Amino acid sequence: IEIRKKSPVIPFNLTTREREALHLMAGNLTNQEIADTLFVSLNTVKTRLKDLYLKLDVDSRSKAVEKARQLHLL
Repeated sequence: IEIRKKSPVIPFNLTTREREALHLMAGNLTNQEIADTLFVSLNTVKTRLKDLYLKLDVDSRSKAVEKARQLHLL
């Protein structure tokens, strides 16, 4: 009998970069500041945050941060 370990569960299937962006967003950084910090384009940040909103089922930065805090993602 082969025993397999479960893969670590990533809440809401957030990518590492989405989690990084979420933490920076919680620190009140602008999209441009997040882009500069993560060394990506502004468009990449906007796309990443849009995906994050979909995964968290929210429609704003403040709601995303609030929900992430409730879910202990921050």
